[in-house]
Amino acid sequence: MLYVSLFGSCVLQVVICRALLQREKPGWYIFWSSLAAIILPQCLLSFFPVVAIQAVFAIIALVFLDVPRHGKRLYLAGTFVVMIAAWAVVLFYAVEKQNWYADARGRFPLESLADRLPPSASRYAPSKPDDEKRLENLESDALLHSFQREYALRQLHENQVNLFVNSPGFGVMRVSLGPSLESLEKWHRTDTPVTMPGVLASPARGQSPEVIPASPARGQSPEVIPADLDELHFWGVVDFVHSGGFGYIRDRGHVAGFEPHGMSRIPDPSRLGWTVGTVELIGLLRETPVVYVSPNLPRMSELRAAPTRPLDPFETNGVAALIAGKDIVTEPTESGARMVGSIRAAKQCLACHEGSRGDLLGAFSYSLNPAR
Repeated sequence: MLYVSLFGSCVLQVVICRALLQREKPGWYIFWSSLAAIILPQCLLSFFPVVAIQAVFAIIALVFLDVPRHGKRLYLAGTFVVMIAAWAVVLFYAVEKQNWYADARGRFPLESLADRLPPSASRYAPSKPDDEKRLENLESDALLHSFQREYALRQLHENQVNLFVNSPGFGVMRVSLGPSLESLEKWHRTDTPVTMPGVLASPARGQSPEVIPASPARGQSPEVIPADLDELHFWGVVDFVHSGGFGYIRDRGHVAGFEPHGMSRIPDPSRLGWTVGTVELIGLLRETPVVYVSPNLPRMSELRAAPTRPLDPFETNGVAALIAGKDIVTEPTESGARMVGSIRAAKQCLACHEGSRGDLLGAFSYSLNPAR
């Protein structure tokens, strides 16, 4: 925008100067030239403030040409003064905008995630997940929710010269070229924990926590586990991954705007006749798999310091099935059902997580109760 605006401003000033020097009555020539400088950018859905200010002044100041003897000199001096003043104003605005960008870079700095991530996930890489479509859907959702914010943060950190050159003060076109506060804060979440509806008793080390389930509904058999509980798990993973919070990832040592993974709402399978009691994260990237124990829905910002427990027999068998390629494993219980579901590496995850697409990064362990 800077170069286009500078070119238009200089061309208009040259046209005015040539008209004053070479024409006996330059008024109409200047009028139509200035009017064209205002209208033509509008036809292209663009606007250049300096050129517009020069053109408007050039039309209004035509009355100076009627001043005896010094009319042309006054007019020419006035157009130069207005051009210089207009550029001073837009340059001041551009500098203010750069200060805003600098503050935004301080708010969303490039940081390293290397110390938060395990070295590899390859030991849980299946030859191919059973449900390839599930992984494709996860990747599509991640692209949909991460693109706008990732682009804004990339512009903020990698295109500082272009952000100055394309400052809105120099001109605007159909597409805004600079990041806005809205685009930088898009999909932002507060770090407020969400308590699980099931009551998690404090377990002895090495034991599973006890869940106090809801009573079975009349006529509802706990053994009937609907097949589309996989939809519940899919949207639980989407919520936990929170692709809108990925930010801009140059590499795992330089990441801007990343928000830790975490669930923000309780999965709702009520239309299937079930409710969620608890959801626990199974960590598979340590030497020994563990389950993170918390009264809240899984959030990585909290779980890093949370206590852990070993996997119980159902979870152990479930994880073995996930490693073999399955994505969910269910089992009826006396009061409801249990489910283990996979968290696999989509292609967007590999910017930070080492390994391959489809690697098993973790799992969720659910307790489900028949709805009242």
